[in-house]
Amino acid sequence: MVNKSVVYDGFNIFKAFIIIILGFICLCLCAMGIGYITMSVSSMKCTEEVDAVVVENVKQEHSHTFEDEEKHDTYTPVFVYKYNEKEYRTKGHIYTYSPEYEVGDEVVIKINPDDPEKINDPKEKSHLLVGILMEAVVVGVVVYVLYNIRSNRKIDLNGKTE
Repeated sequence: MVNKSVVYDGFNIFKAFIIIILGFICLCLCAMGIGYITMSVSSMKCTEEVDAVVVENVKQEHSHTFEDEEKHDTYTPVFVYKYNEKEYRTKGHIYTYSPEYEVGDEVVIKINPDDPEKINDPKEKSHLLVGILMEAVVVGVVVYVLYNIRSNRKIDLNGKTE
């Protein structure tokens, strides 16, 4: 009687582990890519230019669990501007290690005319390309994983490949 049980060699187990790790990274990149694309599409709706004044740089403290336990501060500007005779006070979206603006700086920003509290700071870079690149990496990883799963070869106990 021939034993028909199939076993995988150590290399295939390693490949499966790598594929699982790549899948997890893929999910993370996918979520981040969608976030970047969403931010970019949202900023595209900001078409109306208004004059704004930086009234504050909001500081946020971050502590890291690295060996040095350093605390790092990041800053985002707060803009005050008028649109349709109404005054708005809106925080920027990007936090940087040093303030991008000084308090009192006059800046031309773009706002969404349908929702004037949504702004596009001119120093914010477009996130569309970053989002698209992340999604391209995700597609590449998925194609790689599917190709490897499809071409996965099994070895039976007699040393023959299927």
